Amino acid sequence: MKCEEKQMLISSYIDDALDEASQGSMFTHLADCAGCREFLRRSLDVRAGLASLAQPEVPPSLDRTVLRMRPLRRGRVKSARERVQALWSHRLSVPLPSAALVALALIAVTLISISLWQNPEVVSVPCLPAVDVYAQPPAGEDKSN
Repeated sequence: MKCEEKQMLISSYIDDALDEASQGSMFTHLADCAGCREFLRRSLDVRAGLASLAQPEVPPSLDRTVLRMRPLRRGRVKSARERVQALWSHRLSVPLPSAALVALALIAVTLISISLWQNPEVVSVPCLPAVDVYAQPPAGEDKSN
């Protein structure tokens, strides 16, 4: 095994999470490797130094803040493609139906315009000529009609 793998075993040993068979392999390696012995010594020094630090004072409001936080979603990690698709679905959830409604209205107006352009008689309204009923008849016309 390489030293990097043995150093992982050393870290597990310090955390008291290493089985006895792996401990024997680790100690055999430590007998021959000065670099890993130095790693073990420094790791133990760091752990002792952290244990000697004073406990930080926690404000009472932290409990309320943590309790109000939403829990983390547990499950599989989404791929980049799935994240992009989710982003587009959120960003288009409101504008997309609105755009579809506008497009439908434009299509309807276009179809009505085309149908009226092809059948102009449907649109034309026969009109009577404008006649001023209060106007005096011109001289010489028959007033009996």
